[in-house]
Amino acid sequence: LLKMDGKYTGSTYFKLEDRDYPQWTWTYGASFFFAFTLYSTVGYGSISPSTDAGRIAVILYTAIGFPCALIIIRDIGSGFLVYITRFYAGIVKRIRKLSGYSSHANEAIMIPMNVAFIISFFVVLAT
Repeated sequence: LLKMDGKYTGSTYFKLEDRDYPQWTWTYGASFFFAFTLYSTVGYGSISPSTDAGRIAVILYTAIGFPCALIIIRDIGSGFLVYITRFYAGIVKRIRKLSGYSSHANEAIMIPMNVAFIISFFVVLAT
C-alpha cells in the first residue's frame, strides 16, 4: 500500500532492496522519529537496534536524553504559564478599570482553577 501511494521511498520502512542483503535506510526523518520515540518513552518498536552494542548505546543515549527532554518540556511549560498569566492579568485589569474598581500595582492576579482546567483541556485536545 505504501508503494502504491508513493510514500514508501524515503520512509522509515524503506529498504535498499538492490543489495546482496536488504538494508534499512537511515534518513533524517527516520532518525528523528526514532529519537522522539525514545525521549517520549512511547517505544513503538518499529525501529530498534539489532546488535547488542546498538542496544547498549540506545540505553545510554536515552538515559541522558530523557532527563534533558523533561527539562526542556518543563521550561516550555513554565514559559507558557508566564504568558498565559500575563494575558489573563491584562484582561482582568482592563475589566476592573472599565468597571471602576481600583487595583493596586503590586496586586497578585492568579488564574482561577476553572480557567486553568479549561486551558489544560484545550491543550490536551490540541495534542
